[in-house]
Amino acid sequence: MRMFREQKIDYLRFNKKLLSDKDSNIPSRGPLRLLHVFNDFSLSSKQIKHVKLVTAGRSRGTQDSYNRTLTRLNKYLKKNNSSLMHLNEDALIEYIMFLEDSKSPFCHVSGLAGSIEFLCSALRLNNVWTAVVERTYVAVIRRAASEKKPKKKAALLPLSVLRSAVSHFITPFLSNPDKISIITWRALFVQLLQYSLCARLEDLRKLKGKDISLVKLGHLQTPALAVFFATAKNDQRGSGMIDNSFLIPRTNNGAAPGEPRVLVADGRASVSVQTLLRQTNALYKQIGFETPITSKSAKVLGVSTAFFLGY
Repeated sequence: MRMFREQKIDYLRFNKKLLSDKDSNIPSRGPLRLLHVFNDFSLSSKQIKHVKLVTAGRSRGTQDSYNRTLTRLNKYLKKNNSSLMHLNEDALIEYIMFLEDSKSPFCHVSGLAGSIEFLCSALRLNNVWTAVVERTYVAVIRRAASEKKPKKKAALLPLSVLRSAVSHFITPFLSNPDKISIITWRALFVQLLQYSLCARLEDLRKLKGKDISLVKLGHLQTPALAVFFATAKNDQRGSGMIDNSFLIPRTNNGAAPGEPRVLVADGRASVSVQTLLRQTNALYKQIGFETPITSKSAKVLGVSTAFFLGY
């Protein structure tokens, strides 16, 4: 087995040149990222460093959402001869009233509270999100939510389809697991995880071998897989367990010969969501399931099943 030494990168040293006073507003590489909305301000190298560290504590998608929301707010404040650096309670209430008067959509309103909290934390400002602001904001967001167009739900994935696929592509090769296609194995394994754990494909594709372990549950010692998510929705950490008895091929001594070959990534780089969906749809089509699945298909049914079972 090939072993790789863990690499530790000092990102503060890596971005040292970008923290100088001369080039203080150049966006950094790596996880220490400076949002474009801060480029309008004259910040010292120490302030830039603090802003980047606070920003790195949020996921990439959350950072982008904050940047869009704060950019819109900054444009409004500029028209009124103000800026984000001088944001106060009155200016924020006026902006919320402007959102209401202009009938701004839900996507422009929903991220405002988190963006202001992030702004105050990054620039070390006094918290301007007071109780008065909160009451005004709740009224506007309720109006925007009522006008939001309902999204079409993803097609449900019957569990019988997953079982049929396992019976067709996995079970016939239990005597010789090496004949199981690693691409087929990966696609079905990811689908099982997504269905059982109600997980996002975006989080599943980041899993490594060290995040998955075999455990025994209860007095019956039922075999199960324990999965640890280093990152998940809303930047929360969590884990889940699934019964693996019908998927992992087992030998007479209880070992799982296919286990070392369980790869969410292909060993070189993460597999894209589009690739996983394409491979899984191709497998399902071979067993007669024509309805294409999406990145949320299994998760929708997983949530419904968990609710039905009382979890």
